[in-house]
Amino acid sequence: MRDSKVVEVFGFSDRYLKWIGVFLLSLSIPFVFHDTPHTRSLSEYFKQAGIAFGYTMVLWIIIRELMLRTFSKYEISDDATRIILQVGTGILFFSIVISALGTALEDCMVEKKIGFANLLRTTVLSIIISIAVVSVYISGLLYLKLIASITESERLKRQSIQSQLETLKNQVNPHFLFNSLNTLASIIPEEPDHAVRYTEELSRVYRYILEIKNHQLITLRDEMDCIRAYQFMLETRFGPNVKVNVNIPSDCMNKYIVPLSLQILLENAIKHNVISRDRPLHIDIVAGREYISMTNSYQPKLEVEPSTQTGLENIRSRYALIANQDIDVYQDAEIFRVALPLLSISE
Repeated sequence: MRDSKVVEVFGFSDRYLKWIGVFLLSLSIPFVFHDTPHTRSLSEYFKQAGIAFGYTMVLWIIIRELMLRTFSKYEISDDATRIILQVGTGILFFSIVISALGTALEDCMVEKKIGFANLLRTTVLSIIISIAVVSVYISGLLYLKLIASITESERLKRQSIQSQLETLKNQVNPHFLFNSLNTLASIIPEEPDHAVRYTEELSRVYRYILEIKNHQLITLRDEMDCIRAYQFMLETRFGPNVKVNVNIPSDCMNKYIVPLSLQILLENAIKHNVISRDRPLHIDIVAGREYISMTNSYQPKLEVEPSTQTGLENIRSRYALIANQDIDVYQDAEIFRVALPLLSISE
């Protein structure tokens, strides 16, 4: 039962570890803490080692239980001071108690007089053994946490890279480029000045995509610069049939979101909904203290365009991995809304 508790708390089993540790300590203690080891008989050594074995086993079990109770209650990364105080106090208390009992037993077996010096020496021995036991469990715990952290970091790195590649694939695709160039070609003969502006905004969008490919988070201000450029392109392409309304307080602009998340949502709204003079698409981008949401009128196309279904999941997975937060998706017969957490980064 307690073995499973050790695995739960520390992440590893000490079934064999405690026996090996007790055995090695019991063999070492007679050499270090007893007088004249070179003149001691073999039988006397094994007698002292036997006492040390029982003494160390009792102390190991007590300190092990103390560690289990402490680490079940506190997290080492958040409550290190409490852990040190509780474990340190426990070590001192149990070392004195066990030393008093152990000294009396040892003096009887090896026929020595009980004295304060012997009690003090045994107490010091108890403290050293206790610290050794604590070090074993904490070292194992920290080692496994380090391995887990490295593994998670590598997984996050791989996932982030994959997400970036998926994002670029979703955004810089032939369909998007074809529509952009087709729109540009249609306005060059009649509105050359507007075509120049359109080309500038198109280059701004692509430049932004390329610049943020190595960023896990981006400020809302930078993301909205891209959205405004993209909005201009949509208004050029669809005219009044697409209406984008933006309401973002200035104090939200320094918050962070995952890159290209708003652009993916905006492109999805264009891709999956009917857009016409009779049924214009309304899109609202609104930010609050903790979330920014994009809401579009829900008017799905009868013939749905091919989709990889990775855009929304791409955003969700990046938020989960980077910030351990989820996005909120809501849909009814009239609207489709996605709310993204606004993140803060401590300096």
